[in-house]
Amino acid sequence: MNTDKFKASFEPAGAQRCSSVEYIAGEEVIPVRIFGENETGVPVIMTHGLQSHSGWFVQSAQFIAGTGAPVYATDRRGSGLSRAKRGDCRNFREMAADVQAVAEYAMNRHDAGQVHVLGHCFGAIPAAVFACRYPGMVRSLILSTPGLYTFTTVGFVRKIRIILSMMTGGKTYIPVPLDTEMFSELERYRAFIREDRLSLKEATARFFFQVPRARRFIARNAGRLAMPVFMALAGNDRICDNGKNRAFFKRLPSIYKRLITYRGARHILEFSKEREAFFADLQGWFEEEGSRN
Repeated sequence: MNTDKFKASFEPAGAQRCSSVEYIAGEEVIPVRIFGENETGVPVIMTHGLQSHSGWFVQSAQFIAGTGAPVYATDRRGSGLSRAKRGDCRNFREMAADVQAVAEYAMNRHDAGQVHVLGHCFGAIPAAVFACRYPGMVRSLILSTPGLYTFTTVGFVRKIRIILSMMTGGKTYIPVPLDTEMFSELERYRAFIREDRLSLKEATARFFFQVPRARRFIARNAGRLAMPVFMALAGNDRICDNGKNRAFFKRLPSIYKRLITYRGARHILEFSKEREAFFADLQGWFEEEGSRN
């Protein structure tokens, strides 16, 4: 597929109009933006970042659907269109359970034996936890600017607040430690983020408490990630620790794995000057995976 024809139309508002929203039953009701519902390729399950929601990644979802794969872009519990408690997580395994519920729904709907899982940013955490727990369900794992290892932190004072809050249930809200300028080098996307009413600006103490637990789980179980893995890094990322993410990638036992760094990007690849290059590499990845049938 020639990515050039998408350049004019691939903006978030236009891409969203190419999807439908369904609410899939799991432990909680899961909002999912579905692209290419009549396509016949291996389904792709997408997970989003910490502050974001599925609406930030509709450009890549639309593009992937254009290659022939149905795409199920989920909203994490308490984010985006989710009706669950805002910004909350009782246990990191809940995130993986929701990915599992959507994956099973997509597999049944499309008569597929596996799914591709694409985790953007923080979404790499639930994607990787799911892949560690259910490796047989995962055709390939794609980690786009993964939040497995990051520079950003809630800070010492807020860590104390989290610990104190956990003594009484962890329901205190803590600001998300991210600035709009960290996400993109392009002003039109920074404006989109600033104006987004669904973005997550704070989360509960117990949500933040679960994040390091999830990361430790992934590190301990990385040996289970033997499926094909594609890791995409942003060269100017101010959020993710590319050095540690590369080291993690090197430890993975997968025979088929690819790591590409998009040097001009700040963080979100589809919000960067590297968008078309990233899309072309995604297309190549799915074509290569299809050839291994």
